Amino acid sequence: MLTREMVALVHSQGKEICGWTANSLETIEKNLRCGVDGIVADNPKLVKQYAMQRWDSRLLNAIRKIFFDENVK
Repeated sequence: MLTREMVALVHSQGKEICGWTANSLETIEKNLRCGVDGIVADNPKLVKQYAMQRWDSRLLNAIRKIFFDENVK
């Protein structure tokens, strides 16, 4: 049920919002795309691992684009 609009509304009120029960990679990804401030899960190590891989990929893509002028997705 979580949406980017919901997260933006909560943030506009100066509050933080956490995604709840993210126990699959799909749910974790949705929470991260929506911009939540935290994720509640039964397996926090899975969330941390996925979030770090995603962050590493974004960082690597940005570096590649800057230094090698590659069109990355």
